[in-house]
Amino acid sequence: MKTLTTVVLATLAAHSFAGQEIAPPSASSKGVVDPAEPAFGEVELQVDAYGTYVDAGSSDGDGFGGGLAIDYFFHRNFGLSLDTNASEGDSDTVWQHSVGLIGRYPFELNGVFLSPYLKIAGGIQSQDGTDAFLALGGGLEWRVNPHLGLFTEATYGFVQDDADFVNIRAGVRFVF
Repeated sequence: MKTLTTVVLATLAAHSFAGQEIAPPSASSKGVVDPAEPAFGEVELQVDAYGTYVDAGSSDGDGFGGGLAIDYFFHRNFGLSLDTNASEGDSDTVWQHSVGLIGRYPFELNGVFLSPYLKIAGGIQSQDGTDAFLALGGGLEWRVNPHLGLFTEATYGFVQDDADFVNIRAGVRFVF
C-alpha cells in the first residue's frame, strides 16, 4: 500500500506542472521571428538528475536517495540510457548501475509537450554483495522548453538471488 501511495503522489506531482505553455519563439537580431524549435528532437543527448525512493518489499534496502543518468536518443522515439543511483539501505548504501532501452511517444496537448515512455534495463545492484537485475517500467516527461524537462517514473526490478524492488524517481532532464 505504501508503494501505491508513493506512485500516486509522484504522478500527481508531475501532472501539477503540466499547465504551463512553452515560451514563444525568440526574434533574431534582424527582427525576423525564427521558426519554433521542436520540443522533442530527432536526435538528443540528455542528462538527468533525480531523487529516488527504493522499496525492496522489506526493511532491507528501502530508502531515499538520488542518481544521475545519461540518455542518448538516436531516433525521436528510441534511445539508450546509462544510469547510476544510490539509496539508503538497512545496513549500507545500495548502489544500482544499469544500461537500458527507452521507447517514448512525444506529443503536444493544448500547448503542453508530454512524452510517456517505457523502459527496460539490466544492471547490477550492490549492498552486501553484488546481484544482477532486470528492470521494467515507465514514466512521463513534461518538456518545459526544448532544453529542459521534468519527469517522474517507476520501475520494477527483478533481482538475482535477492528481494525484488520498486524504484520511484522524479527529477529534471537537461537536453542538448
